[in-house]
Amino acid sequence: MCKKYGFVNKIILFFILGIFSGFMAKYLDTIPADGVIGNLANIIGNIFSELGIWVFIATIIAA
Repeated sequence: MCKKYGFVNKIILFFILGIFSGFMAKYLDTIPADGVIGNLANIIGNIFSELGIWVFIATIIAA
């Protein structure tokens, strides 16, 4: 019975992590790149906007 709850908790955790990651990718795509923080956010936004990083993250989660 305990394993079932651990499995459900893992699914909920990854679902929340996916929502958060998607929200951050969308947010980083829309903010202006002014200053050091803006440039860093722009670089991170460009990385997380690519399909390859999401395939990599999905592969790590599936492993």
